[in-house]
Amino acid sequence: MNLRRLLFVVVAGSLALIATKALRRFGPTNPPPAVQVQGTFVRDGQYPGEPLRLQPGLRVWGSWAGSDANTGTLRIGPFLASAHLRLAVSGYPHHQGGNNLYLELPELGLKYPLPVDEAREHWQIVDLSVPPGWQERLVNLVAVDASRNSGGWLAVSEPLPPADGRAFATGFATTFAAWLWNGLLLGAGFVATARWLERRAWLSPPWIALGAGAAAAVAGYLTFWAYWANPLAGRILSFVVVGGGVVAWIQTRPDPANKRSEWPRVVLVMAVVGFFHLALLYLYPSPRDFYDLAAHRFVGALPDDNRISHDTALRLFEGGSLKNFTPDWLSSDRPPLLAGCELLTLPIAPVFGFDTSIVSGTTAVWFQLLWVAAGYGLLRLLGLTPGRASAWLAVLALSGFFVQNTVFTWPKLSAGAFTCGAFALWVAPSASHPRRDLVLGAVLAALGWLAHGGVAFSLLPLAPWLAWRAGRGEWRAWAFAAAFFAALALPWLAYQKFYDPPGNRLLKWHLAGQQAIDPRGTWETIRDAYHATPGPELGNNKLSNFATQFRGSWGALFDFAPTGARPRRTDEFFYLLRSLAWCGAALLVTPVLLATRRKIPAPRLQAALATWTALSVIGWCLLMFGTNQAVIHQGSYAVPIGLFILCCAWFDAASRWMIVAVAALQGLTLATTWAPPSETVFGPAAGWPWLALASAALAGVIVGGLRECQATP
Repeated sequence: MNLRRLLFVVVAGSLALIATKALRRFGPTNPPPAVQVQGTFVRDGQYPGEPLRLQPGLRVWGSWAGSDANTGTLRIGPFLASAHLRLAVSGYPHHQGGNNLYLELPELGLKYPLPVDEAREHWQIVDLSVPPGWQERLVNLVAVDASRNSGGWLAVSEPLPPADGRAFATGFATTFAAWLWNGLLLGAGFVATARWLERRAWLSPPWIALGAGAAAAVAGYLTFWAYWANPLAGRILSFVVVGGGVVAWIQTRPDPANKRSEWPRVVLVMAVVGFFHLALLYLYPSPRDFYDLAAHRFVGALPDDNRISHDTALRLFEGGSLKNFTPDWLSSDRPPLLAGCELLTLPIAPVFGFDTSIVSGTTAVWFQLLWVAAGYGLLRLLGLTPGRASAWLAVLALSGFFVQNTVFTWPKLSAGAFTCGAFALWVAPSASHPRRDLVLGAVLAALGWLAHGGVAFSLLPLAPWLAWRAGRGEWRAWAFAAAFFAALALPWLAYQKFYDPPGNRLLKWHLAGQQAIDPRGTWETIRDAYHATPGPELGNNKLSNFATQFRGSWGALFDFAPTGARPRRTDEFFYLLRSLAWCGAALLVTPVLLATRRKIPAPRLQAALATWTALSVIGWCLLMFGTNQAVIHQGSYAVPIGLFILCCAWFDAASRWMIVAVAALQGLTLATTWAPPSETVFGPAAGWPWLALASAALAGVIVGGLRECQATP
């Protein structure tokens, strides 16, 4: 055993634990204000519409409590008024019939009505100015429900700490601490696996990092089934996997004879990119919890799809059943891989005092960051040196597509990463172990599908090519690969069919336009939808899907006014080509390269990646049933990853200095489009020191890449 590493683990763990405990205590010094209730005002008694998820410990009261006819008065205080009053409000605070929301100055008997709009069945966080004469005086916050009519209810939170208060300013620090802890616990096994793969030459150096990530994903998948069978068995397996990884890391050493290790570079880039994206997420302190903040920080109010894996993991962790998951969705409608990965470290939440949402959310961020490992492997495959591949990935980290999808942790980005890895291993297997690469590619393809089924749009175009290769005499190798794919996929298929059937709602939604729940099977629904729709309408639907790929305002790329950030974010979120932002200019570079006969590295592999991406888009647009349905988040994320990588390779072939221009333009777009506050996450940019530090680290990666030439080593 390596005693120095054991000592490092003990010391680092102790320091991190002390720092974490200190951060959990670092908050507002004032005690929570007193609360008086007359009539009906109940904790969390709001109408069950849009949920409000605040940081742990913040309280909310509502007068609905089951009926609009309830009435009552809520008085919170006294508390010392500052210049601004920040609240979460829902319902109808000024509904006709007597509802009211106001500040009360009891020593003078004065009331100050709060100008809050009707929020209806949603939540809004409002920042209200307090009159100068009321500041630094003891006041009460009073909510009155005197209406028995329809809509005659309201809900309000206790006064939230101001946006620049310490309670919110530590939001990033606490999340960052959890992210580091997850990185340390999962990273130990990751490093041990990477060294094992490297010593046995199971993968070429550029793919070691993704292979180690796949091993962690397989461990998470097994953990999901262990928790499903028995929560105690699951917890034991969680500790075995994480503890075994730490022990393996302590006992293993890097191979001194190996001078080509590339996976440490990939891990460094993943860490820098993750740090940067988390700092951007927490630039404006907010009372929202991790998942809710990610849903509101950039693109409006996204649905809470990013929370599904967390809810699945938490229910299993607490010993609950996955049946009757939600009123609208079955547990079998969403693949289990991310939930299993979150269960690996979820037991640390009570140990370190973290909220479970922060633990699972930061685990998911690491899982999403596998796009860096996949992108690195593809760039190296296309002929870029390690330094330049890393630099281009740092440039891609400035893209709104990767910013949004790294922190909004629906597992589509990681699914795309695994699928890109499968494509690369199948298209360009190593000369020494081609069969092994085919099998490992099948494992990656299965993990991609188990992360999110949308990657099927990228796997289907490969089926004829795989069948052709099998027919050329490779059928034994492909049969072996298919067996590994089935070994991973069949347990989930059995779960969908026998435990919580039918698990086909998304298929019926996308392929037949059937959004409402109905009892028909998948093929029956698709057949009925096509029989009931006239041919011209079907044709228009497909054409609209193709047209959707080109939608968005391209002229907005030259608009750097922060006031127009919202529509620009929307364009980059929904529309495939527009999401490329300045990287999309590379689509104009390739014809110039071909016309000037400039040498393009790895032309066959570039052509293969471009063809696969194009076929995925064509099949996706044809298979989606509805009008304008082929938006990014309803497809395979292997497609945008592939397009971004191709653009980087084409830029790099044009000029080694192109990276400077693209980084500058993309950074300017990030600063004016993705960095500004949204309508629901706002306030002073208290997190700018963290963002500045992360930006410097990202810039360091780009500068380091400039020092390398473009030639393949």
